[in-house]
Amino acid sequence: MVIYDEADEIFMQEGNHSSIAKLKTHLEQKLGLNYQTVLFSATFNDQVQQQIRKFFEQLSEFKLKTEALKLKGVK
Repeated sequence: MVIYDEADEIFMQEGNHSSIAKLKTHLEQKLGLNYQTVLFSATFNDQVQQQIRKFFEQLSEFKLKTEALKLKGVK
């Protein structure tokens, strides 16, 4: 499993794209792994989603309502 936290920032920075592509190629082609990718972000606008789809064709989304993201009670 590969996890990207703050995925919106990672995928919007063009400088990261070659590293993401190298990791994907290494895992899939060189190691022959079938792995899952998980992306976390509070903001996934259309532009971010377009950048992400360059690397991952199939995406499943799980969205939370803004009111469910309050930090109250987080320790």
